[in-house]
Amino acid sequence: MAASAPPAEARHAVRLNIPVSGMTCAACQARVQRVLERTPGVEEATVSLMTNTATVRFDPEVVDGPALVEKIRGTGYGAELPVDERTAVEEQEAQDAARAGEVRDLRRKAIGALAAGVVAMVASMPVMAALAHHGSGTADPVMRWTMSWLDPLLRSAMPWLYAIPVAAVSWFLLALTAWVMVWAGRPFYVRAWQSLRHRAADMNTLIAIGTGSAFAFSAFATIAPGVFTSRGMAADVYYEAVIIIIAFVLGGNALEARAKAGTSRAIRALIALRPRRR
Repeated sequence: MAASAPPAEARHAVRLNIPVSGMTCAACQARVQRVLERTPGVEEATVSLMTNTATVRFDPEVVDGPALVEKIRGTGYGAELPVDERTAVEEQEAQDAARAGEVRDLRRKAIGALAAGVVAMVASMPVMAALAHHGSGTADPVMRWTMSWLDPLLRSAMPWLYAIPVAAVSWFLLALTAWVMVWAGRPFYVRAWQSLRHRAADMNTLIAIGTGSAFAFSAFATIAPGVFTSRGMAADVYYEAVIIIIAFVLGGNALEARAKAGTSRAIRALIALRPRRR
């Protein structure tokens, strides 16, 4: 009797670890893994958000490494073929340096956005007071009650701030918020647009929609407040909320990036302790 042929996996399967960049949440990880799993010739695909790596087992007669890289890039994320052993150490050092730079950049932007958020909250007080005392009585009752005792304290502590026209304060807040969105929040909107182009949604989509809609409404209320007041409505603005959301998310991203960098170093240290084969 003729011997049975070896299984297809034993004859053809190749395993490849592909570095992936740009993933920020579990939805990003799931999208990349789903695309790889649906690729003809791929037998198994596992994507790690912690190490930013896609591990793929595939049939090289059906698909190859460059094609898998293009599949990942097609989802809106960066991918490169793995380097050979001679440059693996240099590549790892470059990745460590890039992660350290990412942590510093995120921390700097988070601190800057938080400082801008504090300024926006303080500068918003005259605007909130004006809305709370809106003649139509349609302002938020909670805000009216809060400002009933907070407004006198702020007026006595910062009389110079209340001397500035409310319209001028609103325009200042519009400019400050736009600057924070472009300087610190730009990656959220770029990644959200990339996800939209690929008919997908992730954490960046939620942030972009939330902050973008709040900014658009506030900008309209600042540019054309008469549209609201003529209908007996308060022209509410939410600039400080937009800035604070961006600051908090950036702070969380900085902590996550630092934790991932530390975890990667710990994993490599454990692997280095593995006994070497003679």
